[in-house]
Amino acid sequence: MMRVGVVFLLAGIALLAETVPGTDCRQMLHYGKRDQAKACFTRLAQSRTPWAQAEGLWGIGDFGGANNAYKRAVALEPKNPDVRVRWGRLFLERFNAPDAENLFKEALEINENSAPAYLGLALVAAEGYSSKAAEAAEKALKLDPKLVEAQELLAKVALEDNNPTKAVEEADAALKISPEALDALAVRASVELLADHSADQWFA
Repeated sequence: MMRVGVVFLLAGIALLAETVPGTDCRQMLHYGKRDQAKACFTRLAQSRTPWAQAEGLWGIGDFGGANNAYKRAVALEPKNPDVRVRWGRLFLERFNAPDAENLFKEALEINENSAPAYLGLALVAAEGYSSKAAEAAEKALKLDPKLVEAQELLAKVALEDNNPTKAVEEADAALKISPEALDALAVRASVELLADHSADQWFA
């Protein structure tokens, strides 16, 4: 597969249920409001609820503290698959794919229809350029057709497979879900650049 020199926001917004703490903070970060996002995460890090605290600590870059808070959160909510998914996403961001994969699988043992967990497995597979990435992402989309990050991943996988036509199709599908799907816009820009065309409209 071909590596593409485009920075993708893999650890950006994980579009889980609205009950996931820190959604508002991640939205601020998505829109480039870094100072506001930092203040939001800082407040969250002071929460007495372990899961909320974990999200806040992760947001301000205290990864060790976040890891410990997730441990407490899982102990308090052992049957909540979303806590394990978010903990797995932390591990994935910190270059620990094996532990991340284990947590995603544990989440699926709790809820076999967890779209975020399948997305997590897809991201792990994509890290290793495995063909299982697309398969897991497609499972996630079947369970949650609005899970834009899974659709974006399919676009990136197609681009890395040197299939620009499919990459465009998948990116456009993501943009139908959300016009602000940054990774999809990046894929569209990459396709144009690789074809020696202007990508100005996508960068704009």
